[in-house]
Amino acid sequence: MQDLKKEISIRIKRFLEENNITRKEFLSMLNMRGANITASALQFWYNGQKEPRGESKKILFDILGISVNDTNSQYGEVKLVKFPVLGVVACGKPLHHEIDKDCFVMADIDIKLKYKPDFCVFAKGDSMEPLIYGGDIIFVKSQPNVDNGQLAVIEIDDEACVKRIFQDNDKFTLVSINSKYPSMIYTKEELQARQYRICGLPVFMQTTLFDK
Repeated sequence: MQDLKKEISIRIKRFLEENNITRKEFLSMLNMRGANITASALQFWYNGQKEPRGESKKILFDILGISVNDTNSQYGEVKLVKFPVLGVVACGKPLHHEIDKDCFVMADIDIKLKYKPDFCVFAKGDSMEPLIYGGDIIFVKSQPNVDNGQLAVIEIDDEACVKRIFQDNDKFTLVSINSKYPSMIYTKEELQARQYRICGLPVFMQTTLFDK
């Protein structure tokens, strides 16, 4: 890859076009996965003026499918901590999940220190692509409410899913990022007849190598 900045620019533009997303949405995707970059930084990459460094480079390359030569990557020693796993959540229709108190994943301690998640879940399905892919680990901060338009892990009648949610006095709408999936809309009366709760706010995503 002789001109890395140019290659990155081409890959970003192709990714945005193929997935029909804006640069703002792509920035949100990068930062949800821990890149912690500004719109200006993304603009430089988009225009082929600069190349990313450190962890943001690793995250960008993972999303774009660019191979990284590990011998050129300088990452310090990674300290790992345990995160409890509450099961699998659907990126599609709600999916029944079981809580396994003995199940956990080991992840970078920086995730705990920076994002302060309480638990994690595994994603299944494609309705939240290109932000969340099947097999991704979603780190979640436990809280009973989120703002309109935010992502949430939700339980409805003991079934769990991750969606962008919108609430008002009369209805509760679960929205997928993948446009081929229609929104799931519940009236206030329907919700009163069912058991539902917001489990928490996704604060970080980690790509895994399985279930793609």
